[in-house]
Amino acid sequence: MIGQINLIVECKNLPNHGWIFFKTKEPELVFPDKVPIADKMPIEIIEHDSTRFYSPIIPIPNLFNGSGYDEYIYDNGRSTKRKKSNERTDNIYDAVNKVTKATRYQIETTSDLLFNKMPYVISSIQKIIAFAIFQPLIVVQGRIYAANITSGQNNLEHLKFVQIPKRYVSSNYNEMQGMIHIVSYESLPEYLNLLHNYYWFASPRMVKEQGSLLTLVYDIVEYTQRRMHGHRSNCDGNFRKLIEYTNGPFVGKLNDIRSPIVCLYKKKHQQS
Repeated sequence: MIGQINLIVECKNLPNHGWIFFKTKEPELVFPDKVPIADKMPIEIIEHDSTRFYSPIIPIPNLFNGSGYDEYIYDNGRSTKRKKSNERTDNIYDAVNKVTKATRYQIETTSDLLFNKMPYVISSIQKIIAFAIFQPLIVVQGRIYAANITSGQNNLEHLKFVQIPKRYVSSNYNEMQGMIHIVSYESLPEYLNLLHNYYWFASPRMVKEQGSLLTLVYDIVEYTQRRMHGHRSNCDGNFRKLIEYTNGPFVGKLNDIRSPIVCLYKKKHQQS
């Protein structure tokens, strides 16, 4: 049984642009975009789902909390520099919209995989996804600043990473949960280390609770089969392969689950 952390990445290569963010207070709670395996099960199954406690709901430390934002283009009068800009000042807005929609697509795709497909082939797969977390991320090759007002003057401070609330409402979207992270390209390794330390606290607990997680999967498979076939018989026959697997090769593959998986989806850096 494993957990996944999926980074949904939008890249912007704009070295002559400055992205400015205005500080807001740190949120008390942050609920990530998450798809647990028991999400659409009856309450008697959900209440035994320990994966509910595998992801923190406090903000990631050391990330600047932004609310509003603005964008500017540096112009020092040299025409060669202007070729590095797309002459637009709506790149933040564009990136936020794209990464928000891409995150929703990944959530729905994974939800379909966990609820509609995986239970029927669970005896033949090597790793069972217990939950998946989706973190929208914008990586920018450019300058990021925090705007601070001191004695009536605007002062800019260089930033490595920012988080802003994910808020997007339209006729097709109602995104009001989670945070979007914005990271300078040079600070990406440091950011990934922060993310690792933030989520990896649950790894030892997952190893310790493999037995209860397998019981949860058993209940989910049995419920799914009863719903599909319309009868009350249990799923011992189909589940036996999974039990045999965990008693055999699974023991030698504990390292595969000691640390949850990080999936980094990224594009080539292109000028936008």
